[in-house]
Amino acid sequence: MVKKIIITCAAVLAATTIFSTTVFTAGKDSWNANETNTIIESPVYLDHSVIDVELPGDLNFAINPLSLDTDGDGTADPQIISGEYLITNNSNVPVLVEAATTLTGGDKIDVLSDAVYDEKTKDLKASAHGKKAIWMVQLLPTAPANLSGEGELLTITPLKPMDNSTNIKGRVIGSTEDTAAKVLFLLEANTSEAMNPGCVSGFKFAGAVDPAQIFDETDDVKVTTVFTLNILSPTQITQNYTQEAGYDQTIVKAK
Repeated sequence: MVKKIIITCAAVLAATTIFSTTVFTAGKDSWNANETNTIIESPVYLDHSVIDVELPGDLNFAINPLSLDTDGDGTADPQIISGEYLITNNSNVPVLVEAATTLTGGDKIDVLSDAVYDEKTKDLKASAHGKKAIWMVQLLPTAPANLSGEGELLTITPLKPMDNSTNIKGRVIGSTEDTAAKVLFLLEANTSEAMNPGCVSGFKFAGAVDPAQIFDETDDVKVTTVFTLNILSPTQITQNYTQEAGYDQTIVKAK
């Protein structure tokens, strides 16, 4: 997956700063002069914070209303087909990445706040407004990232048939700023040659759609995620945030 670096810079607000000092010393015998001053000045040394955070290059996903076998493995695939969307901190300081995700569509799309299913077919019920119903969620990791190089990096609990908002490991994605799926990713500093699992997190998409409807490009179904980056001090981390229960340590909430 293509990545992009959102910020790469040397921050002036350094983690460690040794301030300039001026020393005035008087009355030393070694000067051999009465009532004189010696001024010693030291330069300022800055330990720069290098901010380098990788975001997903895109948030592409597929809608598969009839759960067709799209990958040819002989099994039905989900109605929402998604890859992994990774967030990686290559910085030498910890960062807090706030992600707010919304799902929008054209006039024919009904973005649902929760999923209601038909008891017989177990399919998502049709929209009460005569539109194309879609319910979408953002699934979050429940264990540290797997950096062994084999398989997917994120440990995600997949969506099960007839799941709704009460039993998912993630957030429901709404269509407005107020109903956006909002997540706080607290990523550790990358201070060693081998990447620490605490530096990597992310999410996947899942959900359900009305299988009786035909979705096409004119429906203008689109996911948008707004990422906000904050640099944190150790005190801010311990005083302001705590791990969110049931998820990987990279998923936090405000105290």
